[in-house]
Amino acid sequence: MLVIHVRPNDVARPRLGLAVGRKVGPAVIRNRIKRKIREGFRLARWPEGADLLVVVRPGGRALADAHPLAIWDRVQTLIRRTSR
Repeated sequence: MLVIHVRPNDVARPRLGLAVGRKVGPAVIRNRIKRKIREGFRLARWPEGADLLVVVRPGGRALADAHPLAIWDRVQTLIRRTSR
């Protein structure tokens, strides 16, 4: 499960914050999830001046096996759905 917080910032580039708790799994799994989220953030297009905080909850362990862009496609869909 992902929880995403988005807010504007004063910097001319998007920024990413990650929080993956110990209940998600052992360090190897948590680090793999963080690597994939960072890679997807790097590859995806984000508006300038946006801060994104991604919190991975215990149900998010499946992200360790997901493709980085598939994760961010899901994130962008959730953001669009909630911003309406």
